[in-house]
Amino acid sequence: MVYLFDLDGTLLDTKEGIINGFLYGFEKIGYKDYNIDNIKNFIGPPLEDTFINKLGFSKNLSDKTIEYFRQYYKAKGKYENTFYDGVCDALEYIRRDNIVAVATSKPEKQSIEILKNRKMDGYFNFIGGATENAERSKKHDVIEYVLKKLEISSREKVYMIGDRYSDINGAKQSDIKSIGVTWGYGSRKELLDCKADYIVDNAKELNELIQKIK
Repeated sequence: MVYLFDLDGTLLDTKEGIINGFLYGFEKIGYKDYNIDNIKNFIGPPLEDTFINKLGFSKNLSDKTIEYFRQYYKAKGKYENTFYDGVCDALEYIRRDNIVAVATSKPEKQSIEILKNRKMDGYFNFIGGATENAERSKKHDVIEYVLKKLEISSREKVYMIGDRYSDINGAKQSDIKSIGVTWGYGSRKELLDCKADYIVDNAKELNELIQKIK
């Protein structure tokens, strides 16, 4: 089996650094028309999708905001994260008999740094993410990139594990199965609406599901 993990909201609770990055970017461009309680809903999908499609920014304003966001995140935000209960134990079990990788819309270099800082990089056969110029940022494109790097030919035994609609929809586009997790930034309703193949509420349930899949 091959299991691809999202990073933000699935492997680590990264919301503190991401929210602070959004606030820093909004301050720099003078944008005040936001509700801080809703910023959590922006975590997961590519930044450009959020700024253009959700907030109505122009391409130019989106690019500027992303630049400021990354300035903050590179300096401070990447260190502002915490572990989810049981996730490392689950990874320890899952990697024994399976191929395990990361497929995230976060820039790849940044993702590697974050996981190394948390001493989680050793769990994975490969850590794949977005390019800095966002040419590869949508989850479907990242999944395709990771599968190519892993040299996976058959997709029958490949699962994408994530907390947002972008993870589930990306899995469908790549013709692989999906496992939605409710401990992240999405909701059970969001995962149900996207028709995730499976939904789990904690790392213990994820382990139990993977045992059944085997």
